[in-house]
Amino acid sequence: MDLWPDDIRFDDLRAAAELEAKNARLSAEVVEANLSDRVMLSFQVNNRAVPLTLNLFDVFHQFDAGYPAVIDPPDDKIPGFLQRKSYVPGMGDLRQMTHVVSKIMTATGSVQENPWVCGTPREFTTKLRQLLAEDRVKVRIINLLSAKPRQAQLVPTVEAPAS
Repeated sequence: MDLWPDDIRFDDLRAAAELEAKNARLSAEVVEANLSDRVMLSFQVNNRAVPLTLNLFDVFHQFDAGYPAVIDPPDDKIPGFLQRKSYVPGMGDLRQMTHVVSKIMTATGSVQENPWVCGTPREFTTKLRQLLAEDRVKVRIINLLSAKPRQAQLVPTVEAPAS
């Protein structure tokens, strides 16, 4: 089953060699860690050419059961000026601020839903597909693929002495 979205295009790197080397450069592994109250599975992607590893996301579940599980997506660390959409408050927001604060202070609690909690394998697959299609994940994969070796990582060449 292919979970990766079609719009992660490796030819966006402007080199046919990148596309051909896609499988040779990337590897992924799931690293399991037992925390004090749960199991953490980290989905790590490696670029063998650099070498560089990034933790794409984590999944948590109880020790004795795989479900329910919660996906912990990566932070959206893209600066505001690079985001496709952003909210810019206006003067109307300032006028409503006092009303909102007083409403919060006098309101009873509310139920909050975590959209990344999965109760079944099918739901997990659906939410994982959704996560992998998000810009915050796609840019991390593309940046990992486009990483170039640093000067210290390059193997020095040795010239043969002239005879």
